[in-house]
Amino acid sequence: GGGGGGDPLVFAIGGYTDALEPSRHVEYFSWGNASWDDFSPMLEARAMHSFAVSEHRIFVAGGTNGSNALNSVEYVDPREGRWRSFCSMSFARCGASMAYLNNKLMVTGGRAMMDPMQLSEFHSNERAKAKLDISYRLSRAKEWLDSAEVFDERMQKWDQVLLPYNSQQDPFHRFSAGYCVL
Repeated sequence: GGGGGGDPLVFAIGGYTDALEPSRHVEYFSWGNASWDDFSPMLEARAMHSFAVSEHRIFVAGGTNGSNALNSVEYVDPREGRWRSFCSMSFARCGASMAYLNNKLMVTGGRAMMDPMQLSEFHSNERAKAKLDISYRLSRAKEWLDSAEVFDERMQKWDQVLLPYNSQQDPFHRFSAGYCVL
């Protein structure tokens, strides 16, 4: 429970446990009661994840499960208290920033924390009956991401966004940065 009383609430979502393991644990602070209470746990344990609030929903994206970066996204309406899966991002990323504006979620930067291995991304478009299978090898165990993704609720898909780039320098990589919407 929680979230239905009209009081302002502050949510603490996931993160690392004392044993340095990613957690599904969620709790909230009620200003009216001046107390912390447990809330429904996330579907997936994660730390170093991003989150944003839209109307009455809290979205949580990416992060790490302790071994790999995640591309999964989940959300909850605190009035209902039930976490639900959402469309996965195109790229796994942790330490990214996330914002919601005009029915769009935007996730920027972050880091891929994967062991060097063969990766595959598979996309199937039923309408066009087109299939795309892209395989590539990471050259480093940890790769900084200089990209951003925007989720368009109307189109139900993630799109990559170009970030400002100075061709005279390397791209500016962000990891665990803050993000705000004005």
